[in-house]
Amino acid sequence: MTNNYLFKRIAIQLSALACAGAMMFQAGIPVQAAAKIQRAKYEDGGEVDIDFRTRVQYRNPKITVKDNTGKSYTAIITEKDSDDLEFTIRRFAPGRRYTYKITGIRALGDKSFGSVTGTISIPAAAAPKIKRVKFDARDKEVEFSLTSKVRWNKPVVKISDGKKSYSVRITERDDDELEVRVNGLKKGKKYQYTITGATGKSSGKAVTLKGSFIA
Repeated sequence: MTNNYLFKRIAIQLSALACAGAMMFQAGIPVQAAAKIQRAKYEDGGEVDIDFRTRVQYRNPKITVKDNTGKSYTAIITEKDSDDLEFTIRRFAPGRRYTYKITGIRALGDKSFGSVTGTISIPAAAAPKIKRVKFDARDKEVEFSLTSKVRWNKPVVKISDGKKSYSVRITERDDDELEVRVNGLKKGKKYQYTITGATGKSSGKAVTLKGSFIA
């Protein structure tokens, strides 16, 4: 067997290995890659939910946020796992675009921790309004459903028929709902209500909710 023949055989094998390596790279077989964001969704009240393209790991993760005017905001990571992360922007301004940077993160299998950046828009907020009022004659309860989420701060509910005011006790509250117990309401009669102590989560502004309903 000549030396030329051996050299040709070695060259063919090396070429085949190189082609196989290129095919493996194109097929995405190497798993080491920087963490990347697949989707970022704005929830409400400054809350942002991020989904990653691959599983990730954390080491002392931190987040910084700036809006399109260059102003910096405090942001708190509220929840995280191997494929998503949630954070809240404190004292945000509606109607602006925000750039965030998460440090102390890497894709699963990567050697070193790095960072990932993204953007999210917070829409201009509409003031919360009452969407629906439901009266339960059996339990003597009135349920108010809101169009958007609010923060309650010592809420007060007043109900009257235009002549008489009724005693109202708040029995349950959620960020988009309030339930009260009222004695003396008559089915089929019209009543007016006023609710104070609500602040819109998106707008950050206090609102007074007024309207009427038929019991």
